[in-house]
Amino acid sequence: AHTMVAGWLMSAVFAFFYHLFPAIGQKTLATVHFWLTAISGIGLLIGLYFLLAGNAAIEPLVAASSMGFYAAMLLFAFIALPAIWKTA
Repeated sequence: AHTMVAGWLMSAVFAFFYHLFPAIGQKTLATVHFWLTAISGIGLLIGLYFLLAGNAAIEPLVAASSMGFYAAMLLFAFIALPAIWKTA
């Protein structure tokens, strides 16, 4: 449950950042970030539902989705930090 809360919270942070920096949101890397976050987040949602319902066979999907979501967070740091440092 905590993972999903963190996922929704991070999605809000991503959206707020791209609202503040719309030019960065238009770049291809931001589109890759969006799709990586969306696909891995959906995979986590579905995978955790089935895993917590007792279906251990879905664990590889949960693991891959979790790694994808963390990769998306690292990609976001790569996208966002230079923009924030420029404005500071």
